[in-house]
Amino acid sequence: MKKFIYAKQRGFISYQPSTGTQAFKIKGAGVSSFGEFFDHTFSDNSNVRARLKVTITSAGNNTGNRGANYSSTDTVAGEKTVLLDGSIGLNGDNLGISSSGDNKYVVQDNDLVEIQDCFTSGLGEAMFRADRLITIIKPNALQTDLRFKSIERSEGAEYQTDDIIEFHHADVSFKEHIKMIKFFESYINNYNKNNTGILMLDRSLDKSSSWPKELKSVYRMIVKKETN
Repeated sequence: MKKFIYAKQRGFISYQPSTGTQAFKIKGAGVSSFGEFFDHTFSDNSNVRARLKVTITSAGNNTGNRGANYSSTDTVAGEKTVLLDGSIGLNGDNLGISSSGDNKYVVQDNDLVEIQDCFTSGLGEAMFRADRLITIIKPNALQTDLRFKSIERSEGAEYQTDDIIEFHHADVSFKEHIKMIKFFESYINNYNKNNTGILMLDRSLDKSSSWPKELKSVYRMIVKKETN
């Protein structure tokens, strides 16, 4: 049976506060589920605005909760609003949403706030054939790479790199790192009787049900597919 490894790194976090709030934690302690998608390099407002897409679904009908730069200053129940760049900024570890001015959005009780990573450089998803895996390497203490022979490469085209899935993690022990390697070895060599033919590595799904326990130390995954 042919084996495939499907990797998708883009993800999001959502909040539905019972009371209106203008600040949502996106980094630091207590946001491990969000850290799985982000590299913890948010440093200033331009960085946040370039990387994040924030969508708010209104829980009810509201008057004047949006600024003049939106199509309407009012919202209705179920309406989705993608916030303008000028509506968001970094405030410590929190994403802050402006509550005044032409770009404001005043969050109401039970509004659904979804924050998505839209940083596109080197990010994405791909499905690789497991039998094209060349090697598993650890370029540094905080990273483990799965390197696949690129289709571009096998067709004779010039190439810059192999196809790669990067796993970024804490400085794990040797024992923990071997556990990661053995996990992929078991899948590729069919040691696991529950193999379905596709190993799903999808960070946009619920971690508790979809993320392998052998990769529990991984907080960020990057998919790099060779292109020419």
